[in-house]
Amino acid sequence: MSVLNVEKELTRARLLPSNNIKNAEARLTSITLAVFQSIPEFAQRMLNTVGVRVGLRSSVRSYIEPELNRNRKTNKSENRPDGLIVHQNGKNLWLAVIEAKINNAEIKADQVKRYIQLATASTLPIDAIITISNQFVAVPSHHPLKSLLDKRRKIKLYHWSWTNIETQAVLLLEDPDFEQREKRYILREFIHFLQSESTGVTKFNSMHKDWAEMIKQARTEGVKIPKNEVTENAVGSWHQECRDIVLMLARELKQPVTLQLRRDHINDPSKRLDDDIKLLIEKSTLIANINVHHAASDICITANVQSKVVTLSMNLKAPQDIPTYKGRIGWLTRQLKEQHDKPIDVYIYGKRKTQMLCERLSEILDKDNHDFWGEAKKLEPSRFEVKWQADFSKEFSQSRGFIVKLEELMLMFYKSVGENLQQYQPAPPRIKKADVELNSEEDLTEE
Repeated sequence: MSVLNVEKELTRARLLPSNNIKNAEARLTSITLAVFQSIPEFAQRMLNTVGVRVGLRSSVRSYIEPELNRNRKTNKSENRPDGLIVHQNGKNLWLAVIEAKINNAEIKADQVKRYIQLATASTLPIDAIITISNQFVAVPSHHPLKSLLDKRRKIKLYHWSWTNIETQAVLLLEDPDFEQREKRYILREFIHFLQSESTGVTKFNSMHKDWAEMIKQARTEGVKIPKNEVTENAVGSWHQECRDIVLMLARELKQPVTLQLRRDHINDPSKRLDDDIKLLIEKSTLIANINVHHAASDICITANVQSKVVTLSMNLKAPQDIPTYKGRIGWLTRQLKEQHDKPIDVYIYGKRKTQMLCERLSEILDKDNHDFWGEAKKLEPSRFEVKWQADFSKEFSQSRGFIVKLEELMLMFYKSVGENLQQYQPAPPRIKKADVELNSEEDLTEE
């Protein structure tokens, strides 16, 4: 029997499931797979993560509760996974069975193993089994059930977390090339639905269990952080936390907030993971840049896993039409004068790369700090960097404590610095009085 004939007997995934689907897990699966059908760009993002290219001529069809095998006597099946994705590109087909869990439910090994066996024996050309739950993995090819991974097996095993699905939806919504109004509306409503507490999608509130192990490796003196699955999971959870910070700020500010990513990192999350692992191994550092609509600059988050210090910073150009060094520095510090009691450091950069001066904000605001002003006189300030450094020595290796403190720090930094800084706006040029008078005399002479 052909795939198309089998599909006639399957139930399509619906964006608005019928009322007889009362199971929250089944409803969420149906809606998610229906969004795949409705928005090929979203299906492309998700399927790209499992090595499937969705082209302009591709089609994606989704079904719920397919029957992998039927009892010959009853003509019914006792094995019904939650969904089925059919990707077709010309005559080429790619099929994936979907098994989903919500809330704290975890993927069960015996259930997935049974689906692998049934899929192998099925008349349908099933290529993969994709599990979805609140369990987190760095990349889909890593699976919570490591014992079931087998590269020799024809049917591949992948895993998506609900948080990752939401993240990919948010990233697509932020893509300037994604313009179609109806699709944007559906995707925005889908994200809103995922963020509802009733769906069973839990928020990202704990770093991966390998985070603490990675920190331990980083603190081992004389030993370089290795590139292994532990490191990949740790960096992957850092990416999830950065995305969670973006969502948190967007909710607090009621303004667009985006994670600033290079184009190649947007298109290929695995490259972003590889590049950040390389940065971690070489410099023991993780970095993220967050853009708040209308803020003076991006907010840079830097986490050093060896010193266990997290730094938040913003960069501003010094006003070049203010002639004096005191005037340029004063322009910046006046914006932050109410924050004199905060642990804010100001880095002042001169025209040369080697020219740099750092001082605590409170010391700069102290007019009697002659040592600082004497050093500053040697500079022609061209750029400022406002930093807030925090010691995370107690919380850095804690899966939950790290997230709580980092998000608290971000809110404090934004309230103290982000809300107050503005890029310099030069005054508009004025017409000189002498020029006006001269032009008037010339006009009279001509007459």
